[in-house]
Amino acid sequence: MLLSLERLQEATISAYLDVAAIMGEAFAQRELLGLAKWAETYYRLPPDSAVQGLFRFARSPYLREPAQMLQDPRVKQVVVAKGSQLFFTTLAQIWKGWTMDEDPASMICVWPSEGLLKRYVITRINPMLEDVIPLRKIFTRSGLRDSDDSFKYKGFPGGGISFVTGRSSSQLKSMTAQRMHVSELDELEPDVKGQGDPLDQARRALRTHPRGKEYLECTPTIAGRSRVWQELKLSSWRELHLMCPGENCNYPQVLRWREGQEDGDNEGAGRFNFVYELDTAGRIVPESTRYVCVKCGMKIEHKWKRAMVTEGNWVPRYPDRIAFQGYHLSALYSLAEGYDWDVCAQMCVNGLTDPAKQKVAINTILALPYEEKEASGNPRGMQARAHEYGVEIPFGVVLITISVDVQIDRVEYQVMGFGAGLEWWLIEWGRLEGDPGKGRPGRAPVWTELEDVLNRDWVDADGVCYDPKAIAIDAGYLQEHVRAFCARFTTKDGVRPIHTMGRAGRARPLLEKPKAETTRRRRRARKPSYIIGTDTMNDLLYARFRIEQPGPGYLHTPTDRDIDQAWYDQIYNESLQEVVERGLRVKKWLPVNEDAPNEAIDLTRGCYAALVSLGQKVMLQLETMRPPSPTAAVKPRGVVSSTEPLPEATIEPEEVPVAPKRAARIARRRPRGPSGMISEAVE
Repeated sequence: MLLSLERLQEATISAYLDVAAIMGEAFAQRELLGLAKWAETYYRLPPDSAVQGLFRFARSPYLREPAQMLQDPRVKQVVVAKGSQLFFTTLAQIWKGWTMDEDPASMICVWPSEGLLKRYVITRINPMLEDVIPLRKIFTRSGLRDSDDSFKYKGFPGGGISFVTGRSSSQLKSMTAQRMHVSELDELEPDVKGQGDPLDQARRALRTHPRGKEYLECTPTIAGRSRVWQELKLSSWRELHLMCPGENCNYPQVLRWREGQEDGDNEGAGRFNFVYELDTAGRIVPESTRYVCVKCGMKIEHKWKRAMVTEGNWVPRYPDRIAFQGYHLSALYSLAEGYDWDVCAQMCVNGLTDPAKQKVAINTILALPYEEKEASGNPRGMQARAHEYGVEIPFGVVLITISVDVQIDRVEYQVMGFGAGLEWWLIEWGRLEGDPGKGRPGRAPVWTELEDVLNRDWVDADGVCYDPKAIAIDAGYLQEHVRAFCARFTTKDGVRPIHTMGRAGRARPLLEKPKAETTRRRRRARKPSYIIGTDTMNDLLYARFRIEQPGPGYLHTPTDRDIDQAWYDQIYNESLQEVVERGLRVKKWLPVNEDAPNEAIDLTRGCYAALVSLGQKVMLQLETMRPPSPTAAVKPRGVVSSTEPLPEATIEPEEVPVAPKRAARIARRRPRGPSGMISEAVE
């Protein structure tokens, strides 16, 4: 009995010692490194990054000061208006990791959509929790609840990070947190379910914390609507000043593409600060881009940029705004591989002739808001540029798409051809009389006539036949009939039409891939329509309409076929107008004359949406393809007529999937069109 009591006492003492050792290890004070030193000690770049290994501020030295501001208790807000490839989103990940390890607090991470949010968590947050040693210990130790390590919430001792979308008003209003990170700020909807601005709703979470801090980072978008630009103007507005390396100069200056753009005026009244050489094809000659010092006029080569950026100094416009620190940085400062001055200059040069590319260059390269034109354009200007084709399929067309619009007493269709650089041609505009809603769904006589149109051959000057590579039918009217027709019909080349619906919204993509739907009564999946983002599509199309010289993006219209004044009037029956919605000034595409028909612009959107449905591979092939030579004679299948056909524009015949039952029939037919491109689903 005494022996057993002694053993019990020994076991109890041993257990107390073990517990004390564990508690001592758990509460042992580790030296706190601070955010900047913690980043270089522990944070590892994601596996898909161009550079692997530990993070180094030497690769992006301009991040060091914003990192210090994220740790400074005097600062309540850090806002960044940025260009591409500057790694401010990486800084947000470092801030989250440092919060989990050294300075625990509750945090909210807001993204505009669930898709972007999920991809961010999977590709950035989860790898960080595995690769960063202190975080791996936190999230793998026993006792951490499964619910604390889910997709929308990462819990850790002393705090947790909630991942929410800007479309969830209930979540935004119900949360409280000490810190907040909002990415892609300009992509947030202006009003969520009639309950106000999602950014203001998210900021409610910080009001209960006296040391609340928010980090906003985004590329500016549209002038007058860009949230990040509005926040920047209310902040200290810091700009990175670089010293000229010229002898006896050392003048500090901000890298700007053109003088006069410092306040977002992308028209730029002053001189250009960059010079470059162009080859005969209009491309930047490699290593020819130079920055011209605004004081001494020295033409600075790109090789000086790293040293200049490393020695750069952030200078505030409004130094008294200590609690609200803002940073404005263009991609001209980027030290990322493949983002040198030649690349930036090429994108800016492309924007001189293509308004759609100009918008991309102004937003992503210069980090400035794009000023949209108020008017849509002049139909007489486009009609004056029309010319005679001479053949059904004009030279330069690589593939064709067809769009169909269903009306109460007719079906209208339009055929468009697309070529190198996304130059495009109006091929045909027609109508088929008859009631499309008559009889069984998709079986009215007018649908049979439409089948003949979709199956016919369009021929070029060499006798080569073209079939539509994609067909889009608007399902806004007689949806059941349109769905039935699309379900049963395929062209003789095996192309099945897609049915589409138009939806307004500035943040929508050009074309959204449908997702299968089910109902309670019928568990069988029901495929909804593709969604065309009409506002986004109009932004692109009307920018292309303003191009006045043949080349990339230019729209050709014919004079030698039945295209009358009505088509041009309908094309320009929508314009960008400023309206007030829920107290906010927003720009929307609205009809110029609500009583006038606008089938032509609907059909044009449909043709372009059909092209987009072929996938990014086809779009990239067309955009990067070299224009064909006008002296080419015969166009073999799968090869664009050119003295030097590009390999990426050519697809070998064996790669084109052909149904076995139809192979013999296709072999007997006349030579087909030259595109050879494979239809792909929207990615």
